[in-house]
Amino acid sequence: MMKSTSYVFDLIKIMSKGEKRYFRLQNSKYSFKEKPNFIKLFEYLDSQKSFDEANLKNNFSNQSWIKNLAFEKYRLYHLLLSSLVMYEDNNTPEATTENLLVRKVEILFNKKLFEQCSKLLKKTKAIAIEKEYFLSSLRLSEVEAKLAKHVFSTETIFVQLPQILEERQSIIEKYLTLNKANFLLNLVLESYGKRIDNYTDEQKQELAKRINPKIKELEANLNSESAKTVYYRARTLYCLIREDHEVGYKFQHQLMEIIEARYKNNAVLIEEYMTHLYNVLVFQLKLNKQKELKETRARIQKLEPKISLQSTKDRFFLYCLTVDWEVLWRNKKTDLMYKSLDETVEKLPTPIGKHDSFIELNCHYNVAYLYFIYGDYDKAESHSHKILEQFDKGLHMQFHASFRLLNILCHYELGNYKLLAPLAKSAFRFLKSQNQLTDYNKEILNFMKTKFFTSADNDKFINRAIAVKQRLLDISGPENPRFTQLFDLPGWLESKIDKRSFLEIIKEH
Repeated sequence: MMKSTSYVFDLIKIMSKGEKRYFRLQNSKYSFKEKPNFIKLFEYLDSQKSFDEANLKNNFSNQSWIKNLAFEKYRLYHLLLSSLVMYEDNNTPEATTENLLVRKVEILFNKKLFEQCSKLLKKTKAIAIEKEYFLSSLRLSEVEAKLAKHVFSTETIFVQLPQILEERQSIIEKYLTLNKANFLLNLVLESYGKRIDNYTDEQKQELAKRINPKIKELEANLNSESAKTVYYRARTLYCLIREDHEVGYKFQHQLMEIIEARYKNNAVLIEEYMTHLYNVLVFQLKLNKQKELKETRARIQKLEPKISLQSTKDRFFLYCLTVDWEVLWRNKKTDLMYKSLDETVEKLPTPIGKHDSFIELNCHYNVAYLYFIYGDYDKAESHSHKILEQFDKGLHMQFHASFRLLNILCHYELGNYKLLAPLAKSAFRFLKSQNQLTDYNKEILNFMKTKFFTSADNDKFINRAIAVKQRLLDISGPENPRFTQLFDLPGWLESKIDKRSFLEIIKEH
């Protein structure tokens, strides 16, 4: 008759008193109405000198869980291995799922349970290779090489070891390629974060000298899905910087093929998947692909209910609102934007700054700007003032000049002329202290500081407005700040010169 044996029993028998005590303490932290099945099984096996499955079943014959003994033994076995991993890692349960898989194999090897180690190593190695856990694969390869001496015969070792070493070399090459791809991505992200559209041609050429050689080195040797994912992401962002949207759209599609395959196998990755869908939206917007944009927007709307975290829902609401408004703006459908504006404001996440501040501020600025365009100056001033108060809390400085300018113009339209000069001087000093005082800023703020910047001195105002409008149109190059794109200052001056509404000028342009 074959001797009855059990991996879980063998593991318990070689555990030290400290390791067993640690396991008990770890599981005593949780409150149970009654003792869990795996604890009952652990205590029974720990009290036995040998394993006898018949006696075990007989001992727990009055409990329903004994019918699933195989599952309970499997569960206890892996709970014990996880406990041993944490015990050996100085009792700090910081191991990731990936590290936990490898540590279980290492624990079994260190405990000299070579048969168990060999069996678990085979399964764990397959998972590590499939998921491209390169460092974990290398650690498993080291255990495999050591294990060969204990499991294989001398003749077999001479066959197995070269195969293990060859496989290890392949893993190292893939890991090095992934590192190169990550380095490329970091270079691109650094430049993308600096808003390279404000760089000189010389600075752009310098960036190309740093990035292009690394692209050429990588594109011929993308030997893993991980490397491809990082590489395509880097190329996508690099194309956005260079405004090469056609090529960037191609790389985004290649990236989406990998992301979609990964998402189908893991619904937890919905946030990552939707982020990439949003990037697809951006390219479709840049390339004016209206049909494809509607299809992608519909896909995002379909996935939105699957998001559980409110902060994530808010973030994607802001992302999509930005794109939706851009589409309406391009198609000169600002009336639709204004019609639903009050309702949109109620949906905007608060407090601001909790999410992606750049996207969020862009949405809030659009709200204030729309109110201004349609002559609702009280709401425009109130909203811009509310946003300005938030800058003391460390929000994006990119929009500060835009909000200050809009707030000053609101006071002009409301007839609060005495406030104009002090507000303009304050904005001038602040922007200078933040190195944001460009020639464009100086021109418009100096105009606002003058005593004839009122409707009372109409002739002087018109003459100066004509001169300032021309100078603003003449200013170009790297000093041209972002708010020239956000607010049509020459258009607003034109409305005053021609005595027409700003909305009429906006729709013409």
